[in-house]
Amino acid sequence: MDSTLSLAPLGQHPFCDGLPSAVVAVLDQCAWPLTLAAGDLLFREGGTADAFYLIVHGAVAIEVTMPGQKTVVLQTLHEGNSLGWSWLLPPYRWTFGARACSPCRLYALDADTLRATVASDHEMGFHILSRCIASMGDRLHAARMQMLGS
Repeated sequence: MDSTLSLAPLGQHPFCDGLPSAVVAVLDQCAWPLTLAAGDLLFREGGTADAFYLIVHGAVAIEVTMPGQKTVVLQTLHEGNSLGWSWLLPPYRWTFGARACSPCRLYALDADTLRATVASDHEMGFHILSRCIASMGDRLHAARMQMLGS
């Protein structure tokens, strides 16, 4: 991957637009940069959901394995999108898989820290969860469209 690719500060990601600075500070404390090459698996359906991701550069395909069939791409996400909401729901297993379609730079946010933050600070939890719920709705719509063959 191109090592000259810079990673903007986490607070500049669209997920953080309009968030109070205290929320961005908590997110920043539990985040680390991640680089993927095209074709790299970010996470596998059924695996432990241990992070939440913010795409800074590149494209990531959300995949599902259909029983007796090949893997199907439900949606392709790009710069500015977030992915990986399975960290929110017990038993904390990935509902879908995700694979880099191109070289990618992301922020990974630690799921244990996010869960503890949501549980202990309800205002902060509201800000984080309301943004994740919007992403969940988008993924579910994409899955529905894929199932309908659209």
